[in-house]
Amino acid sequence: LIEWMKSMLMHSFVLDALETTGADTFSHFEMLIDEHRQWDADDGDANPSRLKQLVPTVGKFHTHLPLRRAFEAYNAKYGLTKRKHICLTFNELRHILNLAQIMALRCGPGYEYGASTCSLTQLGAVAA
Repeated sequence: LIEWMKSMLMHSFVLDALETTGADTFSHFEMLIDEHRQWDADDGDANPSRLKQLVPTVGKFHTHLPLRRAFEAYNAKYGLTKRKHICLTFNELRHILNLAQIMALRCGPGYEYGASTCSLTQLGAVAA
């Protein structure tokens, strides 16, 4: 999944458009994961989810992942979209996914609908 996400973000990096399209790409990932979760909740009907078609090895997601918000928080701290020569790495994508999981669990289910304003500071992140 992470390698697929990395390849999807590569186009924005090469075109130097990550700053304007990065958050939208993570919103799309979020939508695909939510669709996959719904497909899983329906006991995986005959047609696979779009995410399952794109990444056949993808497993189950047990919580909503606020990926756009996690990307925005991570980018605010580390300036991913300001870089010109180094695209997002596997580990950075893994950190964004981990942060989204923490936000989903720590900020509560209300976050799913944009009600929460969870930030890295509220999550107890320490400045590097």
